[in-house]
Amino acid sequence: MGGGTLHSADWEEEVCGAGYSPTSPTLAPVLVMLSRVTADDAVGVQVVNATSDRRSLDVRSVGPSASQSLARDVAPGAIKPRSPNLDCAAAEYGDPVADAVLEVVENDGSTVRHSQTWGSALASSDLTALSDGHTFAVVVAGPSLGIQPGTWHHGSNLTVIETERTDP
Repeated sequence: MGGGTLHSADWEEEVCGAGYSPTSPTLAPVLVMLSRVTADDAVGVQVVNATSDRRSLDVRSVGPSASQSLARDVAPGAIKPRSPNLDCAAAEYGDPVADAVLEVVENDGSTVRHSQTWGSALASSDLTALSDGHTFAVVVAGPSLGIQPGTWHHGSNLTVIETERTDP
């Protein structure tokens, strides 16, 4: 997407992706296969990298008492892990989970490029909590990580979607 009057030559490729110009938009779909695998005593989690950033990313959950790695080295346009991470029960992500923080970090693990509460990431899909026996995907979308919203673009955003439902 883009337009001739809504851009800044200094930031176009950082926000819109490599090779962007007003006459050559870079918007592209990210298609991945979401897992429906579940475990009765755990939350299933996968991470989708749908940013325009060319770097791989790591995502972790930081709660009041513990930090959990959700996925490491997620390439642009990819999902990891292939089978969901089923290492933690819902309570291990924070109680309440809405107050815990999702951090997107560079692969060295030391530089946080974006952070957002689980609460705001869940709310973007009208969810309020994680629950054992269900599987979710954390979708990282937007421009290169660390770019703040501007007058002509949005910043990065995390959304949590439920990938498995047990309802009929």
